[in-house]
Amino acid sequence: MSEWINCTLGDIAEVIGGGTPSKSKPEYYEGGTIPWITPKDLSGYPYRYIERGENNITELGLAKSSARMLPKGTVLFSSRAPIGYVAIAKNPLCTNQGFKNFICDEKKVNNLFLYYFLKNNVPMIENMANGSTFKEISGSVAKTIPISLPPLHIQEKIVSIIGSLDDKIELNLKMNKTLEEMAMTLYKHWFVDFGPFQDGEFVESELGMIPKGWEIKKLSDIVEIRTTSINPSKTPGEFYYHL
Repeated sequence: MSEWINCTLGDIAEVIGGGTPSKSKPEYYEGGTIPWITPKDLSGYPYRYIERGENNITELGLAKSSARMLPKGTVLFSSRAPIGYVAIAKNPLCTNQGFKNFICDEKKVNNLFLYYFLKNNVPMIENMANGSTFKEISGSVAKTIPISLPPLHIQEKIVSIIGSLDDKIELNLKMNKTLEEMAMTLYKHWFVDFGPFQDGEFVESELGMIPKGWEIKKLSDIVEIRTTSINPSKTPGEFYYHL
């Protein structure tokens, strides 16, 4: 621990904000190829690296806004609404103004180490936020966020251990997504396109042509449907059911 130093994020990274091209200018968005990340893109996002978000912007949109291109490896940190979403740029991209982005000095800090630091210190950073309408971490405040930093070789050892666990988690997530997509494809093949029944006889129904012998029913005809509501007269945690 004697080799660790106390410094601020401004000492080890360049802090860059983002921007939003005018939404009234279609030419800033239509046909755009530049990945543009917003906090919404990181809501529920389970991975460390992000390639692109829901929207792209054009070169003109980039030039006409305060957004800046960020290099691969930049650590993205949502600085308002909400504070605390974190990801690493998988490729060059830009963000809206809801971020403070950290371009790491590779001689001082490993970007994955900074990612884990930010991810695990959101409450401390939130306490540094300012604003009356909503809390925000400004660029000047972001530069003053304190960090205890071990030597680079120790940072790399730390992230190799933590990162190997996240590698397995992310691999499982991707496998689950692939299996879910395969299941939906198989379901569509069987019960929407009727693939296995194409050589059989089809009959007209209110939903279109269906295999002969199949029936159209309402869900309530084959299952009992129940909903659950909180009863205000009951103590917290107690529920009642109605059909």
